[in-house]
Amino acid sequence: MYRLEMTDDLGRILSYPLKEQGAVSVGRQESNDIVLLDKSVSRQHCIFHVDGDSVAIEDSASVNGVLVGGQRISTRTPLHRGDEIIIGEYRFFLRVGGNVDDDTKQTFVGNLP
Repeated sequence: MYRLEMTDDLGRILSYPLKEQGAVSVGRQESNDIVLLDKSVSRQHCIFHVDGDSVAIEDSASVNGVLVGGQRISTRTPLHRGDEIIIGEYRFFLRVGGNVDDDTKQTFVGNLP
């Protein structure tokens, strides 16, 4: 089970579990699975593709792009445990473990330091 983890401005660790199967959308628009409320994030910024024991990320033609390990991606890119993923001003790390609640929707407000 994969999850995205970030530290907020107050030093709290925020975590979002990814589904075991399927797509997880990220963006500023409320219809996304993960909503990032910052102008550096496009309405439909990127998609995580999860298939059991593998996960990849794909940029949805966002304005500011997606960086994995400091490199801007242009195609669907496989991810590995511990990878740093930058979406707009947000910095996430891919972690393994956690529980999934299919009805969970996570909204992040503001920027990371």
